[in-house]
Amino acid sequence: MDCTAGRYGPTNGSPCLACEAAKFSVSGATICTSCLAGKGSESGGTSEEVCVDCTAGRFSPTDGSPCLPCAAGKSSDTVAATAESTCGSCQMGKYNEVEGAPNCVECGTGKALGSAGSASQLDCQNCAAGKNATQTGTAVCSDCFAGSHASGNGTVTCTPCAVGTAANQSGQTSCTKCAVGRYQSTAGGAGTCTTCSGGFFTDQAGTTTCTACAAGPIPTRV
Repeated sequence: MDCTAGRYGPTNGSPCLACEAAKFSVSGATICTSCLAGKGSESGGTSEEVCVDCTAGRFSPTDGSPCLPCAAGKSSDTVAATAESTCGSCQMGKYNEVEGAPNCVECGTGKALGSAGSASQLDCQNCAAGKNATQTGTAVCSDCFAGSHASGNGTVTCTPCAVGTAANQSGQTSCTKCAVGRYQSTAGGAGTCTTCSGGFFTDQAGTTTCTACAAGPIPTRV
């Protein structure tokens, strides 16, 4: 008796066997026909319609090969791919923990990943103090601008220095009070404290404005 569609009998009198995944057969077939490279199926079928394009993140290198997944740490947006080379390593700032992914995942804000091909979210490292990452998918954390600081790790946005303080260099973890005789009236400011003008003074650190000298004769040196 002829085998039904989706099955095959290698020799007369042999029991009919089901076609494997990525293969199909018509009624009476003695062998199953393979799906073309770039196509596959989860089980055998009764016609070529069972062969469907490999989805993004998968590939089928030869006729009759099932759609194989890209490895973790890689991804592919190619449909009906026929080569593993279509699976590209995740770029810096991204990772992928699962097989068969069409896209890699970006590290969150406040984190960075400086190497390609990561297969773990744990590779996304918090920005060190004095640095920040305002966007997802960052490869390298940026130094806080002068006039701002980040006291802890994993900072998204650096904090402007408070009035009366300054950070005159980038990448600072804290702001310094303006010295006596200097002031800063704007949060963040220009990153530096300003010297009081003639006739004005400050007698303590961290001042936001200078005080006018009292009226009277200016002492002279003997």
